[in-house]
Amino acid sequence: MNWWRSLIVASFLAATAVGAVAQSRQGYDGDLIFETGESPPPRTYRTATPEQRREAEAALARFTSPTLSRFASEEEFRRYLGAVLAAERARHGWYAAASSIRFAQAGTAGDVQSDAVEPICPPEDPGCLGLPESAEDQQGDLIVTGSRIPAPSNPSITNNQMRNVEEGDIVKQIDRFLLVLQDGRIFAVDTRGGGGGGRRLVLASRTDVYRDADEDMWYDEMLVFGDRILVTGYSYRHDATELSVFRIDDAGQLAREGVFYVSSNDYYSSSNYATRLIGDNLVIYTPFEVYDMARDTFRWPVVRRWTAGEPADPRARRERPLFDAARIYRPVRADPDPTVHTVSVCPLGPVGAERDLECRTTAFVGPNAAQWYVTETDAFLWTTSRDYDSYDSQACDAPRDPDADFDPALLYRLPVDGLPMAVVGTRGVPPDQFSLHSTGGRFRALVKARPQDCEDETTPEARLAYLDLPLSAFAGTLRAAPRELYAPLPGVGSHFIANRFTDDYLVYGSLGRSRRGRPQYGMPPVYAVPAGAPERVRSLPVRHTVIRAEQAGNDIVVTGYRDREGLLVTLIDLDGRPRVASSVELHRRYESEGRSHAFNSLIEADGTGVMGLPTIGGESWSSRAAWRSRASDLSFIEVDRAGRLHHAGELQRRFDYADDDDDDDGGIPGYKCEVSCIDWYGNSRPIFTDGRLFALTGTELIEGRINGGQVLELQRLNIALAVPAIAVSPPR
Repeated sequence: MNWWRSLIVASFLAATAVGAVAQSRQGYDGDLIFETGESPPPRTYRTATPEQRREAEAALARFTSPTLSRFASEEEFRRYLGAVLAAERARHGWYAAASSIRFAQAGTAGDVQSDAVEPICPPEDPGCLGLPESAEDQQGDLIVTGSRIPAPSNPSITNNQMRNVEEGDIVKQIDRFLLVLQDGRIFAVDTRGGGGGGRRLVLASRTDVYRDADEDMWYDEMLVFGDRILVTGYSYRHDATELSVFRIDDAGQLAREGVFYVSSNDYYSSSNYATRLIGDNLVIYTPFEVYDMARDTFRWPVVRRWTAGEPADPRARRERPLFDAARIYRPVRADPDPTVHTVSVCPLGPVGAERDLECRTTAFVGPNAAQWYVTETDAFLWTTSRDYDSYDSQACDAPRDPDADFDPALLYRLPVDGLPMAVVGTRGVPPDQFSLHSTGGRFRALVKARPQDCEDETTPEARLAYLDLPLSAFAGTLRAAPRELYAPLPGVGSHFIANRFTDDYLVYGSLGRSRRGRPQYGMPPVYAVPAGAPERVRSLPVRHTVIRAEQAGNDIVVTGYRDREGLLVTLIDLDGRPRVASSVELHRRYESEGRSHAFNSLIEADGTGVMGLPTIGGESWSSRAAWRSRASDLSFIEVDRAGRLHHAGELQRRFDYADDDDDDDGGIPGYKCEVSCIDWYGNSRPIFTDGRLFALTGTELIEGRINGGQVLELQRLNIALAVPAIAVSPPR
């Protein structure tokens, strides 16, 4: 890894370790924010007394409302920001009275809106925010109509969490073309090249998503709808999520149709994905740190279409506001470190030269840590506070309220069809988005208590609970879910947990001390929890850690280690009484990618099938680090009707797919990455489509076939070196 990549990784680790709170406070230096060029008054540091701290907290609490309601005006929202900053100072030892925050003023140019005190959208123009006039009676939430496009016939080749909810990934399919997002480029591979019904892999076209090789851009996710491709990235130049739309024709040629920017903080997540596609509705989650909104340079978030030669001054560009202060829901509970969460629904359709992206956004103030989960009908955000003061150590023999360890949380439900948002009070922290599941009018979750520290000792395992909540519990006024809806669950000897829901079961197990090697506290079992009867939880002796839990048909596959000899893959049969159907060791093979999309399976109705996941032959990168950019091999496992697993071998890479400047790996001769050159979302995938089996490993696409229990290579195409059938943009 060359020096600049090392610098990016080091910065990423430092930011993660320090935390979003410290990062968002950078630049304040204890003062309220003033307009550019205006000098702050002299500072006087004073230690906050307990009474002053209570006064600051009481001032902040005056802006909360248990019933979902919006700020009355931009001025009220400014006063709220001042109260947040004053309460923050008081908690950390010194005191200053709250005062109004003043946002940067934007001069108007033509029909461009202003960031002055007046509302961004005048009341006589409700369509300015994409809001039909009749929708104002629905608490201002927006009814999604959108232009309908023909139901796409594109097969889903992604290991999605929920049915009918497509997630962004690096590989998608339109008709006979496999589309690969790599290095800020789209490669369109014709899987039926050669003519006459052939099955040869041919690179149909290749095009750069980026327009400037010097721009600080990261392209991470791709979605397809009809004959269009949507690429999601983040631009640090524009401080915005970039959405690039391309169209593919019958010959596989790609043409850019539009580029849009949506203001946001960096949406990057080490495990979750930012975008979902439900029908032709794009659903995006973007948070905005309250401390960033208090800066003098803050401008209200917008969505805009990029045009060549656009004005350098953002105030002179044609843009549409996502929301303004009067469209933000107040906090329903006082929180010491809040975030403005937004969920935008953007109907997709024809992208004409003048068509804007009309996103409908719901914004609300809530606790800063959030898990994002989407079903076919709803977006859910489970939010908890990162209040580090609550983690102070205490004596081990100090009396404790067991329920107090499950931190208060807020669970928001945002219907995709634009009906009003609702909320319910919950407790605990879900380990990840896979800990959340909604079906059949119920919402279920696996949650854990915070670590218990006492005298430099930490409890060896997380306390776990299972929440089973009717959707009718969500309401416009905050109410806490009754305690009887939480059922205690067995611990797994660790604070780190892998889990996955099916419609009928939750299966979870221990990651152990790390993602490889032996568990720290013995060899705990995996647990299978019936969805409607958690008291009937069943332990299953898999005898290894659980670093991955995935759904395969109606069953669950878990992977992990019991030693350093290789990866264990175990099938949990959930038809009838849960049982360990079988387990197989991939000797001296180790998982190399951690995201859910790295795994995939094709299971037939009779239970037979095949599954695949990226592995490597050496142990050094088996921690599945998010910044690992070397290619992997693809391991394949067969499953028979009895649930027995058989290791069918690997389709192996020929290139390590590293940068040319990396002396250790040498890169790919004749190919150079210019933009988005760290594969945060991975670069290797198993693909099952059209009765065929493929392995994407870095820039190599390999077709294989399982014959006699062994996977054999049929053909291979290096998309970085292949010459497109019709060159769209020349290799760089």
